[in-house]
Amino acid sequence: MIRPVVSKKTGLTMMSGKETGKTEQYVPASPQYQLWLKAILVLAVITSAIMVNYISHLNRNLYSDYQLQLQARDQLDVEWGQLLLEQSTFAAHARIEQFAIRKLGMRVPDPDEIIMVQQ
Repeated sequence: MIRPVVSKKTGLTMMSGKETGKTEQYVPASPQYQLWLKAILVLAVITSAIMVNYISHLNRNLYSDYQLQLQARDQLDVEWGQLLLEQSTFAAHARIEQFAIRKLGMRVPDPDEIIMVQQ
């Protein structure tokens, strides 16, 4: 005769029979338990799908911001290069002027020493 037995370790209901010896078979869970299990699994799948969608949205927004920051960085690099050129231009004039004063003994003329040449 087969009779239901509740396992002390797992709490599951099993069928046990004396004529079959030590073999045991699991009894399916009750319909109410299966319904709750299905509902929880469906809820977990839906929650997972919503979170994947949300994370994808956040990723797209962050990537868009990243691209904007890269464009701003590139623009600042261009401006930095222009400023370096400007600085080197000003530094070159000052260097030439200092060389002319020290090595060649040149100086800026006074206003009364300047003669305007006309054609």
